[in-house]
Amino acid sequence: MFRFCADLEFAADSRHHGSIFKFCKLTTAYRIADSLEGLLFQANGIAVTEVLGKKICVARYNGLLYAFSYSCPHAGGLLADGCIDALGRVVCPLHGYKFDIRNGMNVTGEGYYLKRWPVIVREEGVFVEM
Repeated sequence: MFRFCADLEFAADSRHHGSIFKFCKLTTAYRIADSLEGLLFQANGIAVTEVLGKKICVARYNGLLYAFSYSCPHAGGLLADGCIDALGRVVCPLHGYKFDIRNGMNVTGEGYYLKRWPVIVREEGVFVEM
């Protein structure tokens, strides 16, 4: 586990005369595997791991790793039992809702948002930043 500060910049609206504010978001990166081989990907391309007692999914898409909620925000379907389609969307096996794993947006129009977290691969292991 390691902590770091990621700089975030927000351009203010006209009420603030065009100022740019800098914020610091403190996050913690939790080790989920010693290496990529330590992640047990199922045939659907999704692995399940645990962070702080909470199950999350990790998917591999176009050579990158994405971490997201274990259950669908709509009705709690287990996203680990779904699949990643050709466009990088996790498909919930319960009702077929689709979420882009890169930004969490619900692409089938129902208005839900998928919680997701950055994945960091380092020499020391694979980490999820929360």
